[in-house]
Amino acid sequence: MISISVFRMVSDFFEGDVSKAKLWFYEKNTLLGGISPVEMISLGRTSKLEKLIRQTISENKGTEDVKSK
Repeated sequence: MISISVFRMVSDFFEGDVSKAKLWFYEKNTLLGGISPVEMISLGRTSKLEKLIRQTISENKGTEDVKSK
């Protein structure tokens, strides 16, 4: 099961677009070794997934700050 906090982080990343967030959880992702986030969760790797999401969001925020200057 996807935790609410993890889903909110992804939804916020997609500017509140719940449809995009849902889709992201089911698409295979090269950053996750070619598996989907849902597959990671089913393998018991939720903590690692949450860490990767936080790291990616943090890195993208830094990029946005540079672009806006």
